[in-house]
Amino acid sequence: MCLSNTDIEEAYDSGDMGLVVRIAQQFLADDKNVDNGLAWELLGLAQHRLSDFESSVSSLEHASLLIPLSSLSRLGLAYGYGQIGKQELSRDLLLTLISDSNVPNELLLQVATALDAVKQPVLAMKACRHAVERDPQLSQAYYDMGYYAKRSGYSPKVVESLVRRAISLDPQCVYFRIGLVALLLQHNRPQEALDHVRDLTACQIDSISCSKCLQRVAELYASVKDQQRVERCKLRILHLERMGVPPDCE
Repeated sequence: MCLSNTDIEEAYDSGDMGLVVRIAQQFLADDKNVDNGLAWELLGLAQHRLSDFESSVSSLEHASLLIPLSSLSRLGLAYGYGQIGKQELSRDLLLTLISDSNVPNELLLQVATALDAVKQPVLAMKACRHAVERDPQLSQAYYDMGYYAKRSGYSPKVVESLVRRAISLDPQCVYFRIGLVALLLQHNRPQEALDHVRDLTACQIDSISCSKCLQRVAELYASVKDQQRVERCKLRILHLERMGVPPDCE
């Protein structure tokens, strides 16, 4: 079978990363393809998505010697460095992405996540700031900035203001409202917390994927004897437990 970059790209677009690895490795095993940078890059991206970070770093490093890496690949390489213990190298590469005007905002938020993963929440805030400077309506960037602000030791007032800004830009986002609820409860403000979830629909409750968050919300509903919503929260918690979904909040 004669393979080409197109075969690797089609496998990657299909989402089957195991197939990408098999095809790319077979393709690169041919001496005439060994210096094909795109194949090495796609191989590294697939290995990254499979959490094989050692192999991913090796493949992306090899690709970088042959072709300029895409922003996504540079992010993958930087994150991989962090996962294999090269945290300073990870940080330095991530900083180059923050200052690169060609990196899209959505990727900047992933850069922030990667910086936080190497214990750099202040720099993660910097990445979010760059995103909102480009697009002041980017609600997720404000919410994420609030999360990193809390991890950086900023005052609860600063954290709350950032989360509220995110909600003001996207009031229908249940995820933001649940985050604010957790923050308000930490500071003994249950009535304000209840105000932000009082009108959640059954579909909105079912969109919450953290059992701890659901338990908090259920307790708020119980405090005002909203039994219908309490039961909906309990059903959702039971479903998440059966699916083996772990809580995703601190």
